[in-house]
Amino acid sequence: MNPSSFRFLHVSDVHLGCPHYQSKERQRDFFLAFESVVERFALPLQDGDPPQVDFVVIPGDLFDSRNLQPITLSRASYVLSLLRDEGIPVFASEGNHDTAQHRYRGEPNWYNYLAGEGFLHYLQDRVEEGEVLFDPWDAEDLCGGYYDLPGGVRVIGTQWYGTRAETMIDSIVAGLAVLPPAAFTILLFHGGLTDYVGSSSGGAEYEQFIKLRPYVDYLALGHIHKQYERQNWMFNPGSLEVTKISDYFEKHGVFRVSVELDGEKPVVEAEHLSDYRRRPVVWMSLSCDLYSTPIQLEQAIRDLIEGEGREKLEICRNEFPSDLTFVDPICYLELTGTLGFPFSEVPLAELEPWVVEQLGAAIFRHHNRTIPRKLGGEEDFLLDDGRIDRDALERKVFTRLISDDTRFMQAADDLADWAVALKQEILVGDVSPKERERFVDRLGDILGEIDPATGLPLVGSDEPSGASDESSQGSFVLQNEGDVETLEDDDDIHGEAEARSEERNL
Repeated sequence: MNPSSFRFLHVSDVHLGCPHYQSKERQRDFFLAFESVVERFALPLQDGDPPQVDFVVIPGDLFDSRNLQPITLSRASYVLSLLRDEGIPVFASEGNHDTAQHRYRGEPNWYNYLAGEGFLHYLQDRVEEGEVLFDPWDAEDLCGGYYDLPGGVRVIGTQWYGTRAETMIDSIVAGLAVLPPAAFTILLFHGGLTDYVGSSSGGAEYEQFIKLRPYVDYLALGHIHKQYERQNWMFNPGSLEVTKISDYFEKHGVFRVSVELDGEKPVVEAEHLSDYRRRPVVWMSLSCDLYSTPIQLEQAIRDLIEGEGREKLEICRNEFPSDLTFVDPICYLELTGTLGFPFSEVPLAELEPWVVEQLGAAIFRHHNRTIPRKLGGEEDFLLDDGRIDRDALERKVFTRLISDDTRFMQAADDLADWAVALKQEILVGDVSPKERERFVDRLGDILGEIDPATGLPLVGSDEPSGASDESSQGSFVLQNEGDVETLEDDDDIHGEAEARSEERNL
């Protein structure tokens, strides 16, 4: 490694083992994307050539879960062995998906295992009495907070802080300030700007991050699956593959970074690369407003596939790296607008084999974002950016279902709020006994404010009166309707439930 001029590869959010669409083929895609990135951008291009980079950094989420299948560990070991065999060191820190479940008790994770096998250097700060400390790499214990490369190049790792990310930056700054000086410092941090992620999930304002600038020359971020950068020192490459619907519209890839240290201050040139093996997506959207029968809508879908679908497939072919074999795409169909008949009557199951044949698709997926006509028009639920406010729509669905029972009609709004809150808690993870008790108490408070026999508010009494034992149970069941979908698409919440559950324990 030339101490005055070097290159490194910034990779993040590999998500090995991701069970996207519960498909083994998709799970394999994440491994093939990682392998392709390493072969195309890090390893020597030809026998006898030097490696393209001096080292690799991975700021979190190498794995999609802390609970690994054997094949996932095997795939990670294989790709990392390609780098090890070429003498390219790898420096990694943990992410929200692959941190140890009980890390505050000193429980090891899979990064510790990979470090023990010589595949990477696992870098992590530690916190003692509220202070963030960075220990130098210990070659015997295979642990540390920072690693010094030749020429004064330093790589520093941080742990996953989750909801505490913004508040911990000041402590990280204090920990960096007492380290010996270095010519060039790279800090690995799994989190991002609140422009892209809320503070509840590892986000912080730029005004906080900028406090790191006197001590950090390159801030290597992860966590957000879209590419962005700020002021030529803060870089987020995006995930290698898509893990949820919103990922389809973002830029993905890696940064290959060149650094020159000859001048008064470092010169950094970061090149974002995305020409590697990843599965293309043919994404289409169709408004259902104009179609009054399932037959009409079916024909519209066929026309869309034969027209726009084939055009987008050709674009995918043209954008795919010319030296690689084209990969059969994912075909994704979003249905929007107002639907005048039950969604279950749309013959999507029958259409699937035809769509796969027309577009040569490996996977066909659809998402129902339509609104039943009886709930109102789409314009009633539009956000400023044009997307449908799913929370408002869901709340209206709950309200209407509850209002169908005249006993609870007067409290429908409160009960709908209660149902939405309960659903959100369940999506986050297991509801604790204390939280269950809180929801039961709240339900009792709501039902105690109406007369179950009449559905009218009680006046001057804290308890329902004039009701039989059966009617005063205060229980109700929300029935599912075939033409209403109130749960989010599994892609939208993929990975987030586990992350939010972990953050609640921080």
